[in-house]
Amino acid sequence: MMFQRSASQQQWHIDTTAEVPDHVWIHILEFLPGHFVGKVVARVSQRFYALSNNNNLWKTQCEIAFGTSKLPRDDNHALNWKQRYIEESYLQRKGSMKWSQPLHFVKPPARSRHTMNAVQDSKLILIGGRPGENLFQYDIKSQKFSSFEILNGEGPGHLSNHSSVAYDDKIYVFGGIGEQNVKSNILYELDVEQSTWRIVNAQGRAPRPRSDHAACVLGCKMYIVGGSSQTVTPLNDVHCFNLDTLQWEELQTTSIKDQMPQPRSGHSIAAVGENIFLFGGGVWDREHSAWVKKFNDLFSLNTQTLEWKKLDTDGVVPTASKFASVFSIDHHIIIAGGASVYDDEVTGDTYILDTVTLTWKKAPVKLAEKVDSASIALCGNRAYMFGGYCRGEKDTFSVLDLNWKKKASRFSGLRYSHSAPSIATANHHHTNSRASPLTLSSERHSLLTTSSSMLLDMK
Repeated sequence: MMFQRSASQQQWHIDTTAEVPDHVWIHILEFLPGHFVGKVVARVSQRFYALSNNNNLWKTQCEIAFGTSKLPRDDNHALNWKQRYIEESYLQRKGSMKWSQPLHFVKPPARSRHTMNAVQDSKLILIGGRPGENLFQYDIKSQKFSSFEILNGEGPGHLSNHSSVAYDDKIYVFGGIGEQNVKSNILYELDVEQSTWRIVNAQGRAPRPRSDHAACVLGCKMYIVGGSSQTVTPLNDVHCFNLDTLQWEELQTTSIKDQMPQPRSGHSIAAVGENIFLFGGGVWDREHSAWVKKFNDLFSLNTQTLEWKKLDTDGVVPTASKFASVFSIDHHIIIAGGASVYDDEVTGDTYILDTVTLTWKKAPVKLAEKVDSASIALCGNRAYMFGGYCRGEKDTFSVLDLNWKKKASRFSGLRYSHSAPSIATANHHHTNSRASPLTLSSERHSLLTTSSSMLLDMK
């Protein structure tokens, strides 16, 4: 008998020694709670460890637990569905993320429109902003700010509204507003290890000078999207810089039915898989010194096909538009703060975009202060945010603990063990090739009844 209920105890026993094909076991496991499959079934035997890691099994678990996915991504078949199930499960729990403000007596001066990047898995580098010229670093281990001293080379000097990305412990700074309000298209490289600046001797045609554009790294390439020209004309062009070959290229993007983003500045981009997601931004009118358009829409650019798509989303759409702080982690994009799409105020909310289902969620955590034009950098399972603007520049330093990532990592690390406790019954002996019975609590009764019926129907 495959399923037996103990008369003395309110428990179910699954005889895993039964000669049952793998595909039948997978169908049965689809009806069991995902955490039980991952934490208990996976530790029964080597065979069940392999079965419990079947990608199609976890895709079904995701559909049951979180609803049928739209699967808009072209490479959704390549998703690690077990990892997605684990992360989504923990993400929906209370305390999945938390903002805090570490106490620091020495901090960089207040600023906005600056950038900050994580390098060497232990250091944050803060560059430029309004006002400010000096470089600062934050040591994550010692939790201390200090000036970053340059030993050689000349950097961009006073610079704001620029972009910067980290690659191989180097930071690449492009564009922005420099001395006498002149916009730049020079690409600088900051070698953090050597403490040196240099102007990159790039090949190809560089993008036109601009500010308030957006940049991200995908693989060995840096992408520059949109921004505001020297004449404050909004842009929507896309440029790619190969960080290995030092070659610029303007990408000829396409779209279907006018799904290309309107020219804009102050927007944000983040890379997930082979796609670049663009959020928000606006159009600044130089004559009236006002934002005449503000967006909170969402687009994706497939970096293989170079096709733009305007994305229809579910859930709670962010009220932010311009100068939000954005980063991606796995298949999620997190947005903090930013200028309101409705009025001249700034926001302090945190939103999460699931790029698989294209669903927005408003996180139950808020920034200590409402700001836009802050900088944010992800390092490990924490995101660090500094500065910003709200009726003046700020020197607020906040840390977002991604507790769900920490818990998901521990769950993912579970492995089959011959000595795994509470898996086999005490009086059942087994060999390496034969698995022991599984013991489940009575609260799984209905699920097992359904699974048993399925198996009988299959026979």
